[in-house]
Parts: sequence; C-alpha cells; structure tokens
Amino acid sequence: PSPGVSLHYMALTAGEHGQISRNYPDDGGDSIFSGKDVTFLFNVEDVKERTLPELTDEFASTIGEFEDIGGLRDEIRDSLENQAEHTYQEEYDQAILEQLVASSTIKFPPQMLDKQIENFIENLSSNLEQQNLDRDLYLKTRDMTFEELREDTTPVAEERLQRTLALIELAKTEEIEIDPEELQKETINAINAIYYSNEAETDAKPTERDLAIITNNVLTSMLANQALDRFRNIASGVEELSQSKEDNQVKSTDNEESELENDADVESTEDSEVDDRIVEATLQQAEGVTTESDDPEINGSHDS
Repeated sequence: PSPGVSLHYMALTAGEHGQISRNYPDDGGDSIFSGKDVTFLFNVEDVKERTLPELTDEFASTIGEFEDIGGLRDEIRDSLENQAEHTYQEEYDQAILEQLVASSTIKFPPQMLDKQIENFIENLSSNLEQQNLDRDLYLKTRDMTFEELREDTTPVAEERLQRTLALIELAKTEEIEIDPEELQKETINAINAIYYSNEAETDAKPTERDLAIITNNVLTSMLANQALDRFRNIASGVEELSQSKEDNQVKSTDNEESELENDADVESTEDSEVDDRIVEATLQQAEGVTTESDDPEINGSHDS
C-alpha cells in the first residue's frame, strides 16, 4: 500500500498479526488514500523463503541478451542513473516553472479553468477504473461530495493552466514553431488512441469538429513541451532569452473565450490556430483515405 510497508513483515512468523499506520499527504494525487490517516490490519498466513540464484554469466543470459554478468550490472546501473536523472529533471522543471508563473501576469476566462477541472476529474476517473475502482467509491473513502472534489481540484487545475499559458506565451516570444508533419503524426496517434484502439470506449468516428479540437489540444501540448525545453536551456545558461520582459502578460484571446463559451475543447492562443489543410489531411488519414495533396507541407514531399 505504500513504500516501506514490506519491512514490517520481515521478522514475522506464520500466525502473527498486527497493524500499520500511514499518513498520506494531500498532494493532489490520484490515490484514494490521499490526505488520509490510514491503518492497515494484517494476518500472516504463511512464510515462504526464496533461494536466489548465483550471479553468474549463465544467470545473466536468462535475464536478457547479456553476454556476462558485467553487462547485466551495467544495464541496471544505467537504469538507476536514468531514473535518478528523470527525478532530478522533474524537480528542476517544477522549480523553474514556479518561477516563470510567479514572474508572469496570467489572465484567462473562467470557462477555461472549468474545462481544466473537468479534464483533471476525467483523468482521475480513468486512473480509478484501471485500479478496478470508481469515482463514487473514491468520494466515499474520502468522505466528500462531487462538489467538494471540484473545489479540492481547483487549485491543482489552476496551477496546470497557468503553467500551460505561460509556456505558450514563451513559445510565442521565442518564435517556436511546430512542424506540420509532426503535428499531423501526433494528432493521428491521439485519434487512434481515442477512437480506434482496443481500449477505445466509443465506436463513433471523429468528426471534423472533433479533429479540430484534438489537433488544437495536441498543438498546445507540443508547443508547451518545446517551450519547456527552451526555458530549461535558458535557465541553465545554455541559451539566452530572445526577448527579456520583467513582467510577462499572458492573456487568453477573445477568439479563445468565444470558442470556450461555445463548448469547444480548444485551449490555444490566437497565433496557434490549426491550418485547415492539416485538419483535412489528418481527417482523411484517420478515416483510412489515401489521397495526395498538392501542398508539400502536408505530404512531406519537400523539394531539396
């Protein structure tokens, strides 16, 4: 149920019983125990011993395509180093994003925040389903109503929205552009995951409006990721900021607010609108239509 719990079982024998208490921080995570003091009761029914094999070259060959035990050790070492680097990078990104948001003035319509909250709750529901749980049980274990869940989720959703808008503004300042071919590729992957995968929850095919929404969401995500990469390099001194501003003004455009009021799931800036040609070509590929466009940006046939 939580890290370190297994250490309590090490010296126990069959027939023993006891309890373990844990406090789970209320960090906005998806665990049903988040923000709770939990006590686990246990009974030891049986104790089994596992005999570990000797660390030989023969053993290494049974784990994977390793010529000797040294190769297996190198693989484990690389994996641990990559994990540690990933953890450090996440913490570093967290710190610089907090500074970016703190130094920016961010304004957005309430509908945009409402949509972010809905997305967060949908993701929570999906994660609970993967654990064979449902939202009602989650709310019951936390002794809260759906309205209280929305209220509890609002600060996390607002923080994510602020970061996304700040990164999109940075992408505009740094003149970051997305390759149309890459955008089309990632959009098709998203459409396949939503509509055509084995886990897809619908038999419907995407409409042009669905595609425009998905494409804009993918575009926003790609811009934010590339802006984060650039900002990371700027913060570490690898690159310089193209245009220094003491106070960044990050605002949603009138066009965005209008789209949100019409229930369009599009969160993009005015300068990040999707080319209709890309939408049409992506829709054709998603439907399995193999047609050629005269535009080399769509077909990828660039002249050298």
